This record gives sequence, C-alpha cells and structure tokens, in this order.
Amino acid sequence: MALKITRADSSHYQYFKAEILEQGAGYIVSNANSIVGLFSFLPKDDHAELNFTFVFDNDAIKLAVQTFLEDHPKIETIQYMGNQNLAKVGFKQKVYKRS
Repeated sequence: MALKITRADSSHYQYFKAEILEQGAGYIVSNANSIVGLFSFLPKDDHAELNFTFVFDNDAIKLAVQTFLEDHPKIETIQYMGNQNLAKVGFKQKVYKRS
C-alpha cells in the first residue's frame, strides 16, 4: 500500500509538541486507511534528533528520514532518541548518516 507524507504545521498541534512545530520538523505518514507513523525531528547545527511515538511500517521510517534530509540539506547525521532497533532502516547504533 502506498504511503503518503504530510509535513506538520500549526494545525497539527494535537500530534506534536510546540517545540517541534516551532523549531523542528514533524511528519505524518499515512496509508489509504490511517496514520502509520508520527515523526519528530529537532535540528541542531549539522545533526538532528529523531523521536516517534508510534510506527507500524519500516517504510514509514525510511520515508520520514528521506523527506527530512531533503528538507534539511545541511543535516549530516540523525540521532534516534528511542529504544527500537532501527538497523533495518539504515541506523547504526541509533545514528543515521547521510550517504
């Protein structure tokens, strides 16, 4: 099933903290039926922190990371702040490096 990504704005306050909407980037990934992932990125210089509350599809993680890197070309690394093993989507020890 095809995934769609939406960049969060102030109308998505119910999904994202104000800090993310004001200083970071939020992404909502959905399929034809429902939301499959909510992703928060907080950029700091050449790196960013990634958090997500839930995700039902590894492809959703890939899409969110790819879109974030396209939107923020100066970011070189993303540090995942959670506890899931994301090795299947390109993270090594919780760090994703731009290729």
